[in-house]
Amino acid sequence: MCGVEWTCSTIKQRSLDRPSLAFPTGGSLFAILDAGLLSTTIGWLLLSSAIQHVPATLAGLFLLLQPALALVWEVVVFGKPTGLIEATGMRR
Repeated sequence: MCGVEWTCSTIKQRSLDRPSLAFPTGGSLFAILDAGLLSTTIGWLLLSSAIQHVPATLAGLFLLLQPALALVWEVVVFGKPTGLIEATGMRR
């Protein structure tokens, strides 16, 4: 029984050390939904409509470059410090 009690108390203590994932206000919930749903939906609708007007090879190239260019955008525009390991995609 001692091991079970220790495990439960350890889990309880670790959960108290972590910040809460609850939304602090209704406005923050709205902001997350707005950013996640609205901008993603608009972006994919634009991408889906534009992809019909370019050759398949070019569309495929753009879709493959999208994650790599997201990293470039993050570093250049937002100034995120990025090390060599993260830039090569080994760890994030």
